Amino acid sequence: MNKKIIIFANYFCAWDGGIDLLKHWLTCITRSSKKKKIDVLLVLPKSNFTSFLKLILHPFLFFLKKFIFENKFIFKKWPYWHGAKEIENYVLNDLKNSFNIIYSDYSQKNKVLKKYRGNIFFPSIEEILTENSIGYVFDFQHEYFKDFFSKNEIFIRRNKINKLSILKKIIVNSKKTKEDLLKFHKNFKENQIYVIPFAPSDTELKFEKKMNREGFFKNEFFIVCNKFWKHKNHKVVLEAFRVYKKKGGRKNLIFTGDKNDYKSKDVLHKIEKYILRHNLSEFIKITGRISKRDQLNLMFNSKALIQPTLFEGGPGGGSVYDAISMGKNIIISNIDINKEIKYDKLLFFDPNNYNSLYKILDNFEIRVSKSKFKNNFKEKTNLRKKCGNFLIKTFSTK
Repeated sequence: MNKKIIIFANYFCAWDGGIDLLKHWLTCITRSSKKKKIDVLLVLPKSNFTSFLKLILHPFLFFLKKFIFENKFIFKKWPYWHGAKEIENYVLNDLKNSFNIIYSDYSQKNKVLKKYRGNIFFPSIEEILTENSIGYVFDFQHEYFKDFFSKNEIFIRRNKINKLSILKKIIVNSKKTKEDLLKFHKNFKENQIYVIPFAPSDTELKFEKKMNREGFFKNEFFIVCNKFWKHKNHKVVLEAFRVYKKKGGRKNLIFTGDKNDYKSKDVLHKIEKYILRHNLSEFIKITGRISKRDQLNLMFNSKALIQPTLFEGGPGGGSVYDAISMGKNIIISNIDINKEIKYDKLLFFDPNNYNSLYKILDNFEIRVSKSKFKNNFKEKTNLRKKCGNFLIKTFSTK
């Protein structure tokens, strides 16, 4: 009898990057040569009474909390519903129903644990599910950018990670995150921590060679596909692009990202003010939240993806995984974690120096033409298979 791996998807349903990350792992597992050794059961917070209640009540409860404690008028939909639906559709359609789905809210996890006792549970993030649980640590942004968090948020993050030290296995997305875990939490041992091998995402989407829809540029452009969060560092792109246009640069710029994310409001407001102040409205478009298909089509039609991030838990972040899958040029910040990316179409710049990025934009065509870039489909396929084999081996061995 195959060992069952029960994945609680709720941890990844709350934001687009988490949705894409889980879809990426599931894809790699289907590409693995060892898939027959395990059965994956995916627990989705959807299509049950509890999740339905949360869908209805969450916006009002969120509003009351923000109003009482912060005197802010903010409504927010329950984020897990959208994510669960995205993952469900992906498993049923794109992966041809390769995994079994359990519809259960996380608040009812004890029923799932009891039914499948003795099997492997992933991920443990804020509590130990069972002795067979496998832990997962996202990143250590709270240690490097403490100004982005309250003291209480930092305390909670540290405490959650510390609790995982009793588990036999902890999975992380990069060598840098493993180094940070050992650096900031001395109660962990090196042989507890397993680093997922880097692999690009996999998409069979047929891209449109031109995006003729309203709101999208019809001529050449660079693209940034990130949330409007502080550490995503849109500011350096704006400053470099302003100089680029001032000196005659002909390409335009697109930002994708959710305008209604309450955590993005301040950053987005500063971006919009900057664009107006420097008369860049004609050359920069902010799409807001668009479908994944439209985002990938825009990326496919761009001259390059720009990834200016100051911090990531996995090499490059989700947009880089997508750009590599379609063989795009990537202009990327030279932080340590991004140097773990296995790809030869990278142009690195200093994320704290807009002139470093401007020089790449200004000489982009020359740099690309002189570089010996290639788009190796076989290598990318092998990387996905390696990632899938790693996940299955880590899940299935004691």
